[in-house]
Amino acid sequence: MKVTKHDGANERAILTGMITSTPVLERIAWEWDKRGLFRSRSSNLIGQWCVDHYRKHSKAPNRAIEHAFRRWAERSRDGESAKMIERFLGELSGAYSRRRRELDVSHILEVAVEHFNRTRLTELSELITADTEHGEVQKALARVQRFQPIGAEDDRWVHLFHDRQAIEAALTKHREPPLITYTGGLGNFWLTSLRRDAFIALQGTEKSGKSYW
Repeated sequence: MKVTKHDGANERAILTGMITSTPVLERIAWEWDKRGLFRSRSSNLIGQWCVDHYRKHSKAPNRAIEHAFRRWAERSRDGESAKMIERFLGELSGAYSRRRRELDVSHILEVAVEHFNRTRLTELSELITADTEHGEVQKALARVQRFQPIGAEDDRWVHLFHDRQAIEAALTKHREPPLITYTGGLGNFWLTSLRRDAFIALQGTEKSGKSYW
């Protein structure tokens, strides 16, 4: 059976999402660090521009990515890399303009998590192999223990600006039903129960007014 790798296509799809979609970039920015999450230096460079833009403006760069590239190209002395990145950005722009369907954010994020974990595991494997070949077994074990998969803490995060349910839950005032309801005075409510040596028990949730009554 022939196995075909789609890392190049996945990388382009992820970068397109980071450039054009704020929800995609928002989630990836949480995981991003100075090492980047791609294997390719060019992809990490573009990804860093996207993350920097999001952290400053809280949105995807879209056309602003061109400004980030020009600013970098003016400072860079590597003309060959600049040409390659410019061509790569042109390919991404062309692929996005030909897209007929709206970007599937959930799918792109699933692809990104798998792709980034594959990248991190490949890097970890290479480091562990180097450690064991040099007899540094404890160092290799420490790397394994420190390894944290991308997306492992997804449940702790809320897309605050895009999750409508989270917004409504945060702004909705919840009221517990009253512990005791009555019409008229307390004497009419308790009737003959409120007298010396009587035992009255109130059952209710914490902080619902039991002690007050």
